[in-house]
Amino acid sequence: MNETLILFSLAARRGLRQRTTRASATCPGALGATMQNIETILQSVFPDVPSGGTIIVQDLYSSYRPRDGEFILLVERAEPQTHQGLYVVNIGDVERLTDEWNGWNCCRPDGIRHDLVLTTLEPRFDGKRLIALVYADAEQFIGVDQTLSLEAALLESTRLGVPTAESVADVLFYLYERLGLLLYSHSYTDLPTTPTIPFTAERLDRRIRANLEACANPRGPVFDTRAVAISASFDAGLSDRFLDPYRFALAVLNDPGDCVPRLLRGYGHGDLHGRNVLVGRVGDRVLWPAVFDYGDMGMDNLIGWDFV
Repeated sequence: MNETLILFSLAARRGLRQRTTRASATCPGALGATMQNIETILQSVFPDVPSGGTIIVQDLYSSYRPRDGEFILLVERAEPQTHQGLYVVNIGDVERLTDEWNGWNCCRPDGIRHDLVLTTLEPRFDGKRLIALVYADAEQFIGVDQTLSLEAALLESTRLGVPTAESVADVLFYLYERLGLLLYSHSYTDLPTTPTIPFTAERLDRRIRANLEACANPRGPVFDTRAVAISASFDAGLSDRFLDPYRFALAVLNDPGDCVPRLLRGYGHGDLHGRNVLVGRVGDRVLWPAVFDYGDMGMDNLIGWDFV
């Protein structure tokens, strides 16, 4: 069986070179090995590409915390006749992919087949092993001048005035209006004084939990930083004004009292930010926000977290 031709655009190559810079310092062939691994996975993700078809990796997207071996790719499937289209393909750690697949399934709106904001998710397997997740509804970006992250659109609008601020505002309005209908409508009010489920550390965002654990570890760098800050506040006579964030967090967890407002909890994305939203640019406007990365999606998320 002939293998499908896999091509990488210059933008994708630059992104992969940046992501493998550290590894290339000790292993000069790291970039080539990474590209070969991506090619192998994409062969399994798109096994039905006919003769003459090509898979083009157009771009590489990065989250705020890039993980080793995880790549979010904008992929174009180019064929002589049928099945042409754009896809966002997420490859990486099996556990992380599984978490995202489970998060999508528990919150997937009933009856959804295609949506311009919540892109539908499909798993890809190599045998029984999950190797990738495909956001299969990126067709709205075909024919646009440019596909970019919402973060990049906001920065360019602020610095250059293009895309227009009005179009960015329209994108934000459409984004939250759609998520409000599909996700946030499934929510409930949780009072901190009489919570439906006890207000405990286990219900916090996992990154907050990780930070609390780091603050409590006497052998870690975060603990040392806290110690220096507390000591400096005493030396400067500011101990009555300095609030140790770790102790404050524990105090709030033990007795929320008036510190925690009424909380709206329910279906939420959980990690909504400017790099997890793609937009299409046409002329001096951006259009069609498309959300991806459902790794933190859940049925008991803080709705406000999506607005941070």
